[in-house]
Amino acid sequence: MDARSVLEEYNGVFLNQGCLFVSTMDLFLTGYVNCEVLYPYDYPIRDLTAQLIAPFMDEVEGFICPSTGDIVLLREATRQANDAGRETTAVWADKQIDNSYRIERNGYAPAIKGRRVVVLNDRISQGGTTRKIIAIARGLDCEVLGVATLAGVSAATAESLDVPVLNALSVIDVDVFPFDEVPPEWTGLPVAADEPLGHGQKFQGEYPNYPGGFVHLLS
Repeated sequence: MDARSVLEEYNGVFLNQGCLFVSTMDLFLTGYVNCEVLYPYDYPIRDLTAQLIAPFMDEVEGFICPSTGDIVLLREATRQANDAGRETTAVWADKQIDNSYRIERNGYAPAIKGRRVVVLNDRISQGGTTRKIIAIARGLDCEVLGVATLAGVSAATAESLDVPVLNALSVIDVDVFPFDEVPPEWTGLPVAADEPLGHGQKFQGEYPNYPGGFVHLLS
């Protein structure tokens, strides 16, 4: 099963939409991937999760992810690993009001502490969220074996995330630029304000008079 094809089949890939998207690091993106469209469906999640964790199965002892959607992948990953004879634990870090992440649920930190772990993040744009989860894992004396993602933008690499391996099942080529440095060919386009498609809704609240206006792509 090809991740890019599956995401397109379930209408999760947004390219050439005539608008811009907003990343978690407050940058404009020329495209976006919404992996949540897959979560109601068992078969693609089972197949794609197996591909995500395959490179790490000889060593992995745990999985860690940000809340919330990634938890679907997390639970499937640890189930498959344990069924294959790899005893693993799985925890997530909850998002805080300041956009940081913290493992705050009772028993989670000791369950993952000191283990060899894989960071799961369904979609990586600029890698800000992923780096936060990596830092949490390392702060708990975990060895981060790598990062696994369903979709990463072309700028995401193992080197940029400072991990040995980035297992990206698909790579989406998008341009990225600051709000005040929009290239001429993208100037004047509206921003997608759909809540599942990045942080355009937040951007709209902060910049209601943005010259390009706003658009909703989801019905």
